[in-house]
Amino acid sequence: GSTIRPRATLAVSLIIVVASLVIVIGVLKGNTGGEIDRNEPEPTVLSPTSRVYDVIKLVGNMGWSDRGSLQTPGSAQWKAAQWISDDDPKKMELTPTQELMNRYILATLYFALGGEEWYMQMNFLSNADSCKWHDPLSSESGIPTTVGVSCYNGESVREIFLPAMNLKGSLPSELGLMLDLYDINLFRNKIEGVI
Repeated sequence: GSTIRPRATLAVSLIIVVASLVIVIGVLKGNTGGEIDRNEPEPTVLSPTSRVYDVIKLVGNMGWSDRGSLQTPGSAQWKAAQWISDDDPKKMELTPTQELMNRYILATLYFALGGEEWYMQMNFLSNADSCKWHDPLSSESGIPTTVGVSCYNGESVREIFLPAMNLKGSLPSELGLMLDLYDINLFRNKIEGVI
């Protein structure tokens, strides 16, 4: 009879440990027995040796975006970091330069405002320097103008001119980091939220 009691105690202890783990995992996942929120993005685990991890770390450390938006799959910031990491044809070194900041912020703007559906792409997300992300456009008066991005000294963004381009969404707060930006014209689009 003395060998049965320790086994029973061990079995009960094991059941308690397993039940406790199930409860802790449920709480950590936010599942307390209710319905699972299928709209909640799944957390993504990035390898510390991946380029996108390095981009997110750099952007977060420089304060170009808050870490929460950077780590939310599907956010404009997440998509911009992914683009810089994997799809930017320029494949820039990951050092905090004006051009890298411009590319990241303008890519965030592109993804935040549905850039894939803009009426013109204006070289956005191309291998051209971000200050050349623009195209000529003839206005109704016949006076040629440039739509897209214009820069000061070929470096600092000073104007973003995207009228009637089918922009939809909210302006990203990252635009506030463009200290030389003095003119932003987005009329006749479907932009919501706070400027």
